[in-house]
Amino acid sequence: MSLRRAIVVAVVACLFAAGVFLHLPGFNGPRYWTWHWLRRPNLAAIAFWFALAAAPALVAQSGIVRRRALALLLAATSAIALQFVALALAGVPARERLETIVRDPASTSYYTAAQQVLDLEMRQPEVSLLPSFDRLLAQFPLHARTKPPLPVLVYVALLRLFGEATPVAIGVLVALLTAGGVVAMYFATLRIAGDDAAMIAAALLAVMPAVALFFPQFDPMLPLFTCGILATWPRALYGSRRSAVAFGLIVFVMTLMSYSLLVLGAFCVALAIARRKGAPAAWAIATTVVVAAYTLLALTTGYHPFATFAAGIAQQRQILPRLGRPYPLTIVFDLLDFALGAGWAPVIAAILFLMRRERSLATAVAASAMVVPVIVAVTGLLQVETARVWLFLLPMLAFPAALEMARWPRTGRLLAFGTTIVVTIALYTNMRFTAARLTLSSPPQIVLR
Repeated sequence: MSLRRAIVVAVVACLFAAGVFLHLPGFNGPRYWTWHWLRRPNLAAIAFWFALAAAPALVAQSGIVRRRALALLLAATSAIALQFVALALAGVPARERLETIVRDPASTSYYTAAQQVLDLEMRQPEVSLLPSFDRLLAQFPLHARTKPPLPVLVYVALLRLFGEATPVAIGVLVALLTAGGVVAMYFATLRIAGDDAAMIAAALLAVMPAVALFFPQFDPMLPLFTCGILATWPRALYGSRRSAVAFGLIVFVMTLMSYSLLVLGAFCVALAIARRKGAPAAWAIATTVVVAAYTLLALTTGYHPFATFAAGIAQQRQILPRLGRPYPLTIVFDLLDFALGAGWAPVIAAILFLMRRERSLATAVAASAMVVPVIVAVTGLLQVETARVWLFLLPMLAFPAALEMARWPRTGRLLAFGTTIVVTIALYTNMRFTAARLTLSSPPQIVLR
């Protein structure tokens, strides 16, 4: 029966991959948002190198490697290897492509925003970044206009340290944090579902297409925060004060990285409803930690968290009407694009697990995790380009998928992993996910009065 489930997963993933290879209408998105079709000429080389890069993750979850530290290292290595293989096979030198994506204001924006900040500091040395951040947002390029300060602060620090070599440093940092997310996925799952499922979840996250296809943008490192929520919130609800404190600190840091991550609150609320007993105490401790951390930050740096959040929301409201996103049509296509970024096989495996209708902590966590993408799609909070924008939700999918796959024979697991990699190869050879171009002109100056 379990092998039949694996075959169903493999068939669905292969049908999707076939549709991508055939460039069937709709497989690259709806009319209002599409990933542009292309045909890379070096399919054999791409298939070989992607399979080779993914091989350590397959070995890691196969049970061949007995030492968990080594298995985790292999899974993390696959995540990094897939990212750099995707970079290297794009048809231009890897370093040139890395620099192009990092420097392009439309792709990440944070590098350009950091340049603007350094220029402002030279012209107006009396200006401090954090106290003025809410007034700077409107003058940043696209993505940086709606984000809290941590991404820009990181890029500013790297520019000061590495100068012209900053794009390479950013690539290395994102790759290492992506690998950290794979390791965190293991420990988040281990506490709830045991070692076997944990290793599958970590390896699965490592080979999901979006993790490689959107490198070196910042998004592939965001699952690190989601894994932190998975690791701490369930334990906080079951009375662990340390976990509640850790959860509060993770929320504090992640809300300095991206406001989009706040949608993880849907998972927290759903699980708290399922586990009513410990919810009030957990919420109280976590809220106290977040408020205390922000108060300390405001007092020591002059940062205005509420003003910055309001400024980010205002910028988002200005940007959205120009993007032409026809809600509620976006609901279905946002979910489909998320499945594309996940590689489809994990999506079907996760759904099959929920169909078992079991009762346990792991099942409650899995159901709460799976409801998040649905809630985000229905509410329209983060619309379109969800293969990238929802990348931080991939651990919420890897967790229930791993619970299902842990019950399969090794043949079934290899089928699921193999078809996920096939989908990655199909997407890479047939769709363009970054259309960055090298911009050599100086960014516009910030005017701060």
